[in-house]
Amino acid sequence: MEIEVVQNIESVLPKYKVKNSDLILIPNTEVKITYKIQSDYTIEVDEQKEKIGGGFGNPETNRQVEQAAILYVTNNYQKSGWLVESVESEKRGFDLLCTKNKVQENVEVKGTQGDLISFTITAGEVRQSQIDESFILSVVTSALSNPKLHRFTPKEFNAKFALETISYRASLRQS
Repeated sequence: MEIEVVQNIESVLPKYKVKNSDLILIPNTEVKITYKIQSDYTIEVDEQKEKIGGGFGNPETNRQVEQAAILYVTNNYQKSGWLVESVESEKRGFDLLCTKNKVQENVEVKGTQGDLISFTITAGEVRQSQIDESFILSVVTSALSNPKLHRFTPKEFNAKFALETISYRASLRQS
């Protein structure tokens, strides 16, 4: 592959911002690059590939993805004979209360537009996975086009996923 040396990085990588010679990754993008700082901060670009996870699209698309994922998981449970109740509005740390005979699963549903299993999750949802043995994380990838369901028990979720801080709440300290 031939590498082109560019002077104006914004024209080659519109998904990146350049600030004081630093590249800042904009969410939903995974880019493999090699770079070398030269005079005037010239950067050599190797390869760019987009990946789409969850939570950083526009609000309308995010809403559609989440609704499609909830519907997909609900239908999956119902086809297997489960009773499914939406508890999304109750802020319990999960979205669906699923029961079959005497078994109960508290299902948190995450949907992504692409095939990457990456999504935002609240502190309450993570806490639920740590204290609730009935917790199930259901991730629906490609929710709008070719849905695929991935299920994780609390043990699997806590062992297989890396959690990284992406935001904070800032409140003025009371004196």
